[in-house]
Amino acid sequence: MDFNERVLPPELDVQKGITNCNGREQYILVLSVFCEDYEEKSSNIKKYKAEGKYQEYAVLVHGLKSEARSIGAYELGEKAYELELAGKAKDKDVIEAKTDALLEHYRKTVLSVKRAINNEEKTVVIAGRDTDVIQNLKDVIESEYKCAASKSLVWVKKYVAKKDADAVVITDDTQDLNDDILLKIKGVKDIPIVIYKTGEEGTVVTKADNTGDSADTVLEVLNSLL
Repeated sequence: MDFNERVLPPELDVQKGITNCNGREQYILVLSVFCEDYEEKSSNIKKYKAEGKYQEYAVLVHGLKSEARSIGAYELGEKAYELELAGKAKDKDVIEAKTDALLEHYRKTVLSVKRAINNEEKTVVIAGRDTDVIQNLKDVIESEYKCAASKSLVWVKKYVAKKDADAVVITDDTQDLNDDILLKIKGVKDIPIVIYKTGEEGTVVTKADNTGDSADTVLEVLNSLL
């Protein structure tokens, strides 16, 4: 059993995790348990926060802190540690203000770890008119996904039909961009289509799902869709 380090978040220090777990094989087992615990642990953290059971809350985030540090996810571990202290102090304001961010960070880490364990390296196809914008998008997206790119939406449609594409990112200045071509691409394979607004850095529209504007980065949107 092995895992694909490429799709893990950059903040996760794999080498330290392997050292903490006394070897690569044990590290993979700990990663698996980390993912398996997510649903129950995150649900109970929400529950104890809502019920004001701060001692129980502190125990759970203490456990998350220890798990996160053991796999090398030190940033997540520090967030959990801060909330562990808040739970012990019954600091409602800090708990209310920061728990959601902790749980979202936890969720994203688990998603990345699951992809790594399952060796799921997905492919994102990019289309756009501006070569520099396309290259910048590739540089960002290739940190977690395979990429293919073109200026032609016809090429994108053909690529999706013939290759194992998992999502499409299209810049809003792409020639012939319209709902008809988007429907044709979706007709070939029902995959997420993300529109990147070139005039508003980091802003995207998940066109295929009609969810409207989002201030999330392209990677955050792709990670939520894939």
